[in-house]
Amino acid sequence: MLQLALYFTVMIERDLLWLAGLLEGEGCFGMRTDRPNQPYITIQMADEDIITRVAILWGMSYCANPPRQVGWKMCYRTVIRGRKAAILMRELRPLMGHRRQGQIDQALARYNPNSRWKLSQAQADDIRSRLSAGVKATILATEYGVGRATVYTCGRGEYVVPLR
Repeated sequence: MLQLALYFTVMIERDLLWLAGLLEGEGCFGMRTDRPNQPYITIQMADEDIITRVAILWGMSYCANPPRQVGWKMCYRTVIRGRKAAILMRELRPLMGHRRQGQIDQALARYNPNSRWKLSQAQADDIRSRLSAGVKATILATEYGVGRATVYTCGRGEYVVPLR
């Protein structure tokens, strides 16, 4: 993790400032509701050269989305998620405006890099019994702040929290 933090810290200052300005206007900082421990930063626009530069700075790839209507341009998008996104958010936060700082604060408030087990064994057992009683996985996932895959893992009895 130190190596990754070092990468963003030593990112050329002008690149970090450029990225902050771009993300201030075009970016999105958040945390997925179905994956509570995965912050993300995403940017989407019609300028492929800009998205290419962002993807290179992030060490990520980008995708092209075809136009949704005739006459619209091709749209390009890149996303950075998880630990890399959290580290970059911390680096970018002082350079952002109040609105973006609020988005970053909300995303980082829910981020816990040391939490592999998101549920206690009692919660996993409760999910298993409620799932077998007919409660929808989507409802349980939202209620417990985990993904549907985790709910189904609990339902099969495969989610076992190790003793600490």
